[in-house]
Amino acid sequence: LLKALASVTEEQAQTLDTSAIVDFIVSKANEYSDSISNVSNITSYGAVGDGKTDCTIAFQEAINDCQETGRILLIETGTYVITDRIEITHPIEIRGTGVENCILKFTTVTANPTSPFDDTWWEESNAVFSVQYDDVRFSNFTLQGSDECEWNGFIFHFPHPNAENSYAAGGRSTISDVNIKKMKNGIFIFAG
Repeated sequence: LLKALASVTEEQAQTLDTSAIVDFIVSKANEYSDSISNVSNITSYGAVGDGKTDCTIAFQEAINDCQETGRILLIETGTYVITDRIEITHPIEIRGTGVENCILKFTTVTANPTSPFDDTWWEESNAVFSVQYDDVRFSNFTLQGSDECEWNGFIFHFPHPNAENSYAAGGRSTISDVNIKKMKNGIFIFAG
């Protein structure tokens, strides 16, 4: 690639699509980085940050994999559409590239009763991220709903008490540098 770029004439450079070259280099760097580090890139699971493609399944699969392997999930710059709840049942770190340029856009408006929760509490349990475990960390992204959104951004849902018969698990999870916009509640904590 470098040899090919070095042989480009000034006239050819005027019409060269540099964005395609940059995208290629970034994708190869991400593949290499993923293979040697403790980080998984959300794009490796099929998520596309174009603001149009539904990335819900890719996010759930990436989270499931990172929970099993202990890897950090990196969300690249872009706008990712999510349309349903993402369940987190084991420790994980989910890290974006910044609140200005890494946006998770939640497009579903109406909350519906869904398992695994008791229908009595479905309204509170409807959240984009349903956290059901200790040591979950979110950082450096924006979670955005709509003016009509009936969903919570995050719910820290601890349905089972710990050994001391208390629900203290929320103290071991963190949200830092996350901008939550246009959700029913940004963060909802529920134990029971």
